[in-house]
Amino acid sequence: MSRSKIAKRLAISGVVAATMIGASAGMSNAASNDITIGNQSCGIASGWGYTCTTVEHSGAYINAVWAIRSNAAPPWICRASAWVYYVPPWGGAYGLAYQEDGGCQYGTFRFRLPVNRWVPSGSRVCSKFMEYGNPSGPEPCVKVW
Repeated sequence: MSRSKIAKRLAISGVVAATMIGASAGMSNAASNDITIGNQSCGIASGWGYTCTTVEHSGAYINAVWAIRSNAAPPWICRASAWVYYVPPWGGAYGLAYQEDGGCQYGTFRFRLPVNRWVPSGSRVCSKFMEYGNPSGPEPCVKVW
């Protein structure tokens, strides 16, 4: 399936459609399945959905991180949680924040996790989105300087 058809099916969010178009135009990937533009990285997940990490930052100072999960089939996202972490240039993974919600949301579920701290320059800031305690897609990362 072409990137344009995928973008149309994922038109739940204009952000993802723009991300797919940017990837076709030669934007760089943060990981093999993640597409990164600016401070947002997204990856395709099951159920015609996606997961995204959006980082609110100034250089290597992280204000907050958005962990986003969207689903088209089935559209309900329930008992969600998100873990935000960073991977410094020398490796390892270090937790920054965690949040959970026992309810359900239709279509798109967004967590804004306050961080308010510095991470080493060149680190990748990532989010892991879970439903019912199980990972629900890729863990997209954004590199900060």
